[in-house]
Amino acid sequence: MEFSIKQQWTRLKNLKSTYFKLKKTLLTQKVLKWLGCGFVIAGALLTAFNIYPLNLLILNFGIVCYVIWSLMTKEYSILVLNVVLFVIYLVGYLYS
Repeated sequence: MEFSIKQQWTRLKNLKSTYFKLKKTLLTQKVLKWLGCGFVIAGALLTAFNIYPLNLLILNFGIVCYVIWSLMTKEYSILVLNVVLFVIYLVGYLYS
């Protein structure tokens, strides 16, 4: 099957556009995952030194990052884990 130069150019532009959209999405996912990791580690450190309520705030920022990431990547086990943790932290904060 032959394509004209114009058709080939259009296919190449579409492929390039798709590639950059995918690359941008993967970068966003990677940043969200590492931000979540950093916030959760920072929150755990704050918890170890009993710095309250900043520890819960930082932990919940990490959880929100992980929830967004898990929705983007369709990792439902991580989504369930972080939603449950968020509810536990929220209930603990409200009842203390």
